[in-house]
Amino acid sequence: MQVSLKKSVTLVELLISVSLLGVIVLGAIAFHLAGEKFLTSSERKAQVLNELTFVLQHLQKNILTATGSVNNPGIRVVGNILLLTQDTQNVDYHFDTGGNTIRFRVNAGGWENLTERFINPGFAIARVDGGVQITNLALRLNPADTKNDSTNPEVTTIDARGNRTVYFYSLSHSW
Repeated sequence: MQVSLKKSVTLVELLISVSLLGVIVLGAIAFHLAGEKFLTSSERKAQVLNELTFVLQHLQKNILTATGSVNNPGIRVVGNILLLTQDTQNVDYHFDTGGNTIRFRVNAGGWENLTERFINPGFAIARVDGGVQITNLALRLNPADTKNDSTNPEVTTIDARGNRTVYFYSLSHSW
């Protein structure tokens, strides 16, 4: 009498392998979804950070070229309006603390928005030593909603010491 040993997969082995495959697939899906959430959050923060960088560069460019004299300074601050006098033009910046815009105009023309993401708790602008001091300049993806790092990020002007103040100085001004 000869005994034939056939190799086959039992039902238990099949269930174990399908279960392991399911765990691996679920892990991959969870990793993928977490990656998408992180990417979306990073894109939102980068969008707001790019707008803040644009506003600061715009301010720096125009403040650097402000010219004036002792009797007629090239940089003046009236409330939340920054007034700059240049050789060929005047540039006004309006930080709308009642709304969410930072806008500017050249030679008393029409106002153009730099951003509509401005939030203003603690915001202050002042003329200091012939330059401009801006404190707590902050932008949020949706200014009307509360801050949330993943869905509604906020970026502010913070230096290496943790201070929220930025200084700009003109290259050509009289003391």
